[in-house]
Amino acid sequence: MLGPMIRTMVARFLPLAAACWLLAGPAWADSFPSWFAKAQKAAARRDDDAALQAWSNALHLWKSKDSKPKKAQALAARAALYQKKGDWEAALKDLSGALKLKPKDAALFHRRGVLYLEHGKDSEAISDFYKATALKLDFAEAFYDRGRAYAAQGDAEFSKEDFRTACKLGFKKACAKAGAAKSKGKGKPSAPTAPAVEASSATAETPPVVEASSAPAVDEPAQAEAPAPQAPAPPAQAAAAPTAASPLEEIPVGEITIAEEPAPAAYQPDFRACINRIRSCSDNGDSYSACVSRARLCEQYPKPGCCPRDCVILFQGLLNSKSEAEAFREVFTPRSNCVSVPKPASDAFEEAP
Repeated sequence: MLGPMIRTMVARFLPLAAACWLLAGPAWADSFPSWFAKAQKAAARRDDDAALQAWSNALHLWKSKDSKPKKAQALAARAALYQKKGDWEAALKDLSGALKLKPKDAALFHRRGVLYLEHGKDSEAISDFYKATALKLDFAEAFYDRGRAYAAQGDAEFSKEDFRTACKLGFKKACAKAGAAKSKGKGKPSAPTAPAVEASSATAETPPVVEASSAPAVDEPAQAEAPAPQAPAPPAQAAAAPTAASPLEEIPVGEITIAEEPAPAAYQPDFRACINRIRSCSDNGDSYSACVSRARLCEQYPKPGCCPRDCVILFQGLLNSKSEAEAFREVFTPRSNCVSVPKPASDAFEEAP
């Protein structure tokens, strides 16, 4: 009796099972995974039109149960095809959508930054390049492109710093730009050579001194040949010697008087000279950090070009959260609040090493 019942059930449910099987095939064919695979195959054979259509179909069929990273990959791939076709707004939209799904992807931020830069959106590009370099500290190409963005804004300081960083990280294309800035700075050797010229002029003045010292030697034979009654003449000459030397002695006396003039209660350095000194150092190819660390502190060497200790410390503290150029621009400004420096305890100002 069970046999007829089983046959009846099979006969009733077999058509339904067949219908489900037939429906399952087309349903899988029109799914996100299937179109994702088709898009990859089309991209492999470099059929851009087929790949673009397949990526669009896949994204249209994406459901919450599907992979979010796969959706981000599909958006990024379609963005590249849109960019290739010149539709930068569609490409920007897809890259932004991919970044919502993968907010810590440095490569996506860099790609969107390049897209912004190519279409004159320099500020937006710089923002994306900063995010890319923050996520990947050795992202040389992002540093280079950020340098290009700063150069487009006319910001030579920041662009120079980023080109140097990219070059140090091995991005050779940046070295040419960093090298050009370095050679420009090194084309200013006139300031260091000035002391050499003054030294040579000082030595050039020594011959007259030698000739003056030789004059008494010429007079000695004449005095030897003079008759004995003229012996009182040397005391007169000896008396004349102090009067001749007295005008020369007035010069150091005058210097001592000037040096002993009362100094102001607080030493106020020329902060612009400090800033210019660091800029000059940077123009010669060194980083802002290296130039600031070598700056003469006004508390120790209060000479033109010295920098307040508080400014140096503030700059070094900002390096934890800002780039060197940003920190330099924030601290080393004429209106910086770290400029006031107390007068050193000793009145004898030492020369900087």
